[in-house]
Amino acid sequence: MKNLSIRFIFIFIICAFSISEAKEFGINSLRFTNRAQCALDSKNPTRSAFVIVNNIDPGKAIYRLAKVTGRPVGETTKRGIELFRYSVVNLIQMIHEKMMNRDLPLLVSNTTKIEGHIPDDYLKYSRTCSNEDECDELNDYIKELWDNSERDVSSVQKVLDNYKLDNFHSKDNYMRKKDFDKSGQKLYCHYLKKFSPLQSHLFGTKPTRKAYEQFAVALDNIDQHLGDCYDFNSQENLKVAAYQFDLTGLDEKDWQSKGFDYWYSMKVYFSWAFRHAEIMKSLSNEYYNIFKGLDIENLVMIISNGCESITSPTCGGELLSKGIMREFAKADFKKASLDMDVFDGVPDGPQDDILVDPFTDVNTNIMEISTRDAATKWGENLATNLSSSRNQIKNNLLKAVNFVNILSRHFPLQSFETVFQKQFQKILDEENSREGELKNELYFLCSEYYFLSHETFSSVSGDLEILRKTNVLNDVLFNASKKNVSELFSYFDLFSKEVVRLCSGLRQKEIFDDQFVLEREGYQQWYLEKVFTKNNVESKYDAIQLSKLTPNLKPLLSYSLFSEKPNFDNIVCIDASHCARRLARSIVDIYRAATYARGLWAKKGEVSSNEAFNPYAERVACKVYDPWFKTKSMIFHLVSDIGQAAATLVTPGLIYGRVDLKPGRVVSFKQLVKEGKIEYEPSMDPERISLGLHADFGPLLGIPCKISVSNTANNPYDSLRFVGVSASTCHSKEEHTVIAYSGSDVRRTPVNDYSACAGCRLDFEAVALSVTRMSHYVGPVYFLVRAFVRLYKALKDPHNIPRDWIADPSDVYDTYKKYGYIPARCVKKFKKGKSCR
Repeated sequence: MKNLSIRFIFIFIICAFSISEAKEFGINSLRFTNRAQCALDSKNPTRSAFVIVNNIDPGKAIYRLAKVTGRPVGETTKRGIELFRYSVVNLIQMIHEKMMNRDLPLLVSNTTKIEGHIPDDYLKYSRTCSNEDECDELNDYIKELWDNSERDVSSVQKVLDNYKLDNFHSKDNYMRKKDFDKSGQKLYCHYLKKFSPLQSHLFGTKPTRKAYEQFAVALDNIDQHLGDCYDFNSQENLKVAAYQFDLTGLDEKDWQSKGFDYWYSMKVYFSWAFRHAEIMKSLSNEYYNIFKGLDIENLVMIISNGCESITSPTCGGELLSKGIMREFAKADFKKASLDMDVFDGVPDGPQDDILVDPFTDVNTNIMEISTRDAATKWGENLATNLSSSRNQIKNNLLKAVNFVNILSRHFPLQSFETVFQKQFQKILDEENSREGELKNELYFLCSEYYFLSHETFSSVSGDLEILRKTNVLNDVLFNASKKNVSELFSYFDLFSKEVVRLCSGLRQKEIFDDQFVLEREGYQQWYLEKVFTKNNVESKYDAIQLSKLTPNLKPLLSYSLFSEKPNFDNIVCIDASHCARRLARSIVDIYRAATYARGLWAKKGEVSSNEAFNPYAERVACKVYDPWFKTKSMIFHLVSDIGQAAATLVTPGLIYGRVDLKPGRVVSFKQLVKEGKIEYEPSMDPERISLGLHADFGPLLGIPCKISVSNTANNPYDSLRFVGVSASTCHSKEEHTVIAYSGSDVRRTPVNDYSACAGCRLDFEAVALSVTRMSHYVGPVYFLVRAFVRLYKALKDPHNIPRDWIADPSDVYDTYKKYGYIPARCVKKFKKGKSCR
């Protein structure tokens, strides 16, 4: 007994020593998923995220400071960038610890939810401030929460103080674990050197033995792939830094209910604290004044590491427009950008992509993280493409807003008819005028306005009405325009109605007679791209306007400098047509920026985040893809086949119903405006059952003939009786003669439709007796066999039946170190998240 006790103690000591010596990697288990499971995972909060930090703006500011103060430029800039990164990483860690220690409460991310408690003042400020660029009330509110978290009192006292402040509940508004150190809830930070098998869940779906082995080898050489976040000497790229943050030791129930609140709180607290918290003075040292003036929301981006999400996906403009991030990450972005919707003349909108491609790729290197040797090079490519695109669109936006502001102030709408009549007087008064240039200009003007305002042909008229009521661009235009976007769109709405009224009142058949030849090059480029894309016509609009410049030109609107320097740069617009068409182009530029605003610019007061690695986040939120449909369909077919097997026992002949479940299909998106942002309400055909009844005698009698009656409410054979054999055919033909390609391009082109059918009928009375006995035995067997064959095939679907596989770092690494390879017998255990030790 004594020897047994000694042996047990000896074994216990060895095990305890082995556990204490186990290598801690600080990364979560990899979760491999197929399409359906990835779609489901989008509804869950992620435990792992990449943080991309763009250092270009702070680097430029510090560089200029060094030049002015006479400091060594290179050394000063490098140190300033290191301090910027140090401040970002430290502040994230600090906010995490405050939330986990219950020093800071969680801010509710979804203030419309019914379950859980939402503090009253927080709810009021979050709603009223959603329509403001800079909300002092919310800033003051967060300051009180932050100041309370800094007090030298116990966490219990801080919870009580927050309850007094705004009724924060201990259960609903905090992570439940009270002691950060003992609970094991940690946030690990890794500097991403390069993407490797440590991120293999982003490269492939189902892991193999080789994949597990590569994962183990990468863990064994983890220093080659991941570095210390504070080891700035090894962070050679000064433009962009890429980090991986992993949360461990989380209570599963707490995390599922509060994970999205955690990330939302992190983004809001970080944005506020980076500018206002006292701790930033010690973190950033002498660069505090530079750092607090940065547009930090657009310099730090949090991207979910996998299929789970940072923000709970809702079918809105914000989520859909963020999908553009996948394009910015591509290596051939500059070449492909010409065909991107965000740079299109009149963009179709991000919702168009998911309707066209509902079953897109996932977990197959969709963000092209394997195209760069260093992760920072990938991050630099992403940040550079985003920044350059943002600047280009913003420049066009500011020019457009400036023009609309000037026109609305100095060009009264009542005067447009007068200047319109004056410009086109020759062709309006003279029936047989041959003023080709004027006719073309008039045709261009009317066509472009018909397109933008036509309820049927225009792809933007409804959207312009929606955007007229939103504040989606207010953050971008902060201090750049005295009028908000709503007022600018309202002016255009009235202006366009006046233009359309005048165009509709013209003697069009007489002005644009058979001798008239339209020179399409005079259209603006946005119109050519939208209406005549197949013709690849290049616009000469600007060149035509420049050709109008003459020494004695008196433009309709010009800047004060025009009298001294009469050039095109000092002209606002030349004549009525030029003013109107520039207004149309300006509205298109504003529309483009508004369509993708949330994909390009972060919200004020909230650091940007993205679910770029999971394109099914928006597809599930907008009901374009149903991850459970295949499973529902599989069960539906199994039950229907068993039911038909039973029915065949009492049915003469092999008569059966063909029952199928068809998926719901999104057919359009109706844009609604809710609380100052664009929301999408998908219009869809719901799931429906298609029913048909068939009588198939061929397999029994060798006669290749059957009858079919579909979509009937009752059994059609109750009223059908067949005698003899006969044949029948049918034929139909329809012609359509008018096709409209656009609002200004209607042609008469014949299109023919044909349809044909053929069938035969059998003598039902003659064959009924001969098949009754056979079908009594064959029918049930046939349907039962088909039921299990269908079930087997459905279960083999690699994409649409939800499946996931796990790779736990410790288990895989320990197994590899023990054997020197990954045994095949361990793969099955690993996939289920079990150890193979």
